[in-house]
Amino acid sequence: MTLVAAGGAHTVVVLEDGSLACWGQNDDGQSDIPRGVGDPPNLVKAIAAGWKHTVVVLEDGSVHCWGDNSYGQCTVPSGVGEPGKLVATVSAGANHTVAVLEDGSLAMWGDNSMNQLDVPPGLGEPPHQVSMVAAGGFHTIALLEDGSLACWGDNGFDQLNVPSGVGAPGNPVASIAAGAAFSVALLVDGSVACWGQNSDGQCNVPSFMGPPHFPASAIAAGSSNTVGVFKDGHALASWGDYTHHQTDYPSDLTAPENRVTTIAAGGVFVIALIVKESWSVPGDFDGDGALDGADYIAIREHLGICAADIDANEVVDGVDLSFVLGSWGSCTTSP
Repeated sequence: MTLVAAGGAHTVVVLEDGSLACWGQNDDGQSDIPRGVGDPPNLVKAIAAGWKHTVVVLEDGSVHCWGDNSYGQCTVPSGVGEPGKLVATVSAGANHTVAVLEDGSLAMWGDNSMNQLDVPPGLGEPPHQVSMVAAGGFHTIALLEDGSLACWGDNGFDQLNVPSGVGAPGNPVASIAAGAAFSVALLVDGSVACWGQNSDGQCNVPSFMGPPHFPASAIAAGSSNTVGVFKDGHALASWGDYTHHQTDYPSDLTAPENRVTTIAAGGVFVIALIVKESWSVPGDFDGDGALDGADYIAIREHLGICAADIDANEVVDGVDLSFVLGSWGSCTTSP
């Protein structure tokens, strides 16, 4: 697998050969892949999953959508995905769909009950081209090529009110995610900002997450929970609603040999794509190939983080710290 997307209660993945797989809830056909989609030469390059619909972009820039179409969220506008309006990437909200075209402009369709389709004037036109979009429950976020943000749609929980400085010159945004009624931004420096509804703590970003020791590398937003990947995929942080255990990720997910490459959050579940690799220096949290003071500080300051459980006994304690101290400067030590 190379890409994953999580909908209300269904999952979509792109396999390494560019084909597609879907599973989960299928009452509106959201998991029924149309014939030919993902088969050569119609390989998939981007995917999105809404509450009950699925969207894919093929390598030729065309877009296909299936599942619930009660609000027109699967009715692709005429010309979108055709020469002159080829699609680069997509995002799906509860009942609306957003596409970023190859020229940085936007195409949107589906539910507009909260103005989530009303693109701000000039957005998507030079010099305000869009590089990425995130569709929430009833709001939309756009990441511009200069690292700034634009938001529109439902603002009942201030999910459109970008915190001061986020996306400003000198503090650009690298990636975005949107939950049911909240917004998340991953900044270029590895810090995470979250705003909007916080009834389940979905915007309470853990204090340890961010530079200098634990910069985030990816984010995902579910209905009422948030997931962050940090330290090059060797650790996770998950916060917010845990009613369905969506914040309780498996303890072995952050084992030294596992690296999370992609994360997606659905209605009440999370899916992570991992690759297996060898980690020759357990405890090397800054990735410099040696156990030294920076790693010592990381364990001392962040006791309880699963990635620091070097001896894999599900407790971060003095034993783990002893591996760093006992192998100071080593590039080959293993527990």
